[in-house]
Amino acid sequence: MKSSSKIATIATVLLLSIGCDQILKYVAKISLQYSLPVSLLEDFIRLQYAENRGVMLSIGASLSAGLRFWIFVVAVGFLLCGILAYVMLSRETNRMQTIAWTLVVAGGLGNLIDRLTRDGVVVDYISVGFGVVRTAVFNLADTLVFAGVLLLLVHTRKKDEKPNGQDPDLRPGANN
Repeated sequence: MKSSSKIATIATVLLLSIGCDQILKYVAKISLQYSLPVSLLEDFIRLQYAENRGVMLSIGASLSAGLRFWIFVVAVGFLLCGILAYVMLSRETNRMQTIAWTLVVAGGLGNLIDRLTRDGVVVDYISVGFGVVRTAVFNLADTLVFAGVLLLLVHTRKKDEKPNGQDPDLRPGANN
């Protein structure tokens, strides 16, 4: 993948993903914060406002504010910068991998922005499920991370199924 094309792809995915994430969190805050949950599709989707000081399933929410800052802001920030640097500088990543890794970074940055602008809190607003079996409340940023990881897993599996494990996008003469 040409570096100019890669940078354009990364910038587009980051701007659109983080922009949508922050807009949806703003809308959730102003419309759901002081209201009852909203059920859609016979309660398969439930919109409800939640604030999370931890990570997935509120893991780490009971840590001290200082420790949460060092782990969830500083360490995660360095990790996201490292992933972004790898994607931008690597000649090994193809378009699918670039998009997948950028989705992971975009989701991480969306929640990092929340932590920096909302006193360590991430806004969540959606859960899905059937009856009493429901997911935790999450947001678009979480979905972006999940989608990016899923794309990476699917891409890796497809590559493993190819003869010699060769990625067709990295063959000599392929439009990288």
